[in-house]
Amino acid sequence: MSTPARKRLMRDFKRLQQDPPAGISGAPYDNNIMLWNAVIFGPDDTPWDGGTFKLTLQFSEDYPNKPPTVRFVSRMFHPNIYADGSICLDILQNQWSPIYDVAAILTSIQSLLCDPNPNSPANSEAARMFSENKREYNRKATGSVKMGSGELQDHQSLDIGGFLERLALSLGGKTLSLSLRGLGCSGVLALAIPWFLKFLISESCNMMAPSGAWLRIR
Repeated sequence: MSTPARKRLMRDFKRLQQDPPAGISGAPYDNNIMLWNAVIFGPDDTPWDGGTFKLTLQFSEDYPNKPPTVRFVSRMFHPNIYADGSICLDILQNQWSPIYDVAAILTSIQSLLCDPNPNSPANSEAARMFSENKREYNRKATGSVKMGSGELQDHQSLDIGGFLERLALSLGGKTLSLSLRGLGCSGVLALAIPWFLKFLISESCNMMAPSGAWLRIR
């Protein structure tokens, strides 16, 4: 059933494919347009540089009049991120506006990584450290990146298959059906997605099935 919320999310997805902001990726989860997987890459020259951080976005039929519920799947040490991955960000709460789309949400969260608000803490230890001992805060943030942005335990079974398939389609090549469910906990996998898919398209023609067929990798 097509609803205003679902139509809007399809427009959001199309825009994200056609004009993706630097350092973010996102796509609906499997066949559910209301649930998205997303990846934010740590901005260069920051404590988050080199990190790959996964999130989920749960939309309701009230979107875009109401914001989605956004949570980090990756473990984060940040003043405005709760232990369960929930995010304390004004545009996801009292400053929400229907003009915001998925790209704007992810871009704002990416900016929050580098510009936290310690006056509205979700993690009191991180907020105190950010205000009183920036060097130690940066060390802990960098440490979470070096640990591979480990995932929260209740999301260990995160299904990346649909996410990868939609990213493959967004590259404009042959349709690839990627069944990589067992690798959902790998931050390296998420970091390598764009390059991995381009490699498959450009270098693996000899492995491809005839035109119109599906390539499945298990």
